[in-house]
Amino acid sequence: MVAPNQTSNPSASQPAHQAAAPQPPAAPPPGSLVPLSDHDSALLTLFVRDHYEDIPSFAAAANLTIAHALHWANQPHIAAYLAAFIHHEARSHHRAGREGLMAVMAKAPSPIELRRAATTLLRAVAQANQQPRTPKATPHRGTGGSPVSGAGRAV
Repeated sequence: MVAPNQTSNPSASQPAHQAAAPQPPAAPPPGSLVPLSDHDSALLTLFVRDHYEDIPSFAAAANLTIAHALHWANQPHIAAYLAAFIHHEARSHHRAGREGLMAVMAKAPSPIELRRAATTLLRAVAQANQQPRTPKATPHRGTGGSPVSGAGRAV
């Protein structure tokens, strides 16, 4: 699940403790979803409609053990459908948020409110377009770079 390449990193100025929002998985390439069996289709519908992100309740409703429910959800052909669902759901939420901000901007009672809504919109768009950052190894606090020895500790 790779985001499009981008040369600049608009979130580089974010504090280290502020994690970037998780990126939804990329949708499978068009035409790559294999047809599901009737059983898998019924399980997928049950999972997405009633038990999304709740494996124990999905397992109980489908009369599966949690291990079997996890195994089913992690099969490549099922995972591809779940990735497609998550991708399209995220796009829908992004669009709804963008439309809401546009409505706020259109009815902003003051230039300050207009600026706040526009800034929020621009930050969301920039964040959605950025490539996920790879965490860098950082030295432990208070140790001059050595997580084991403590050498170089400030006095």
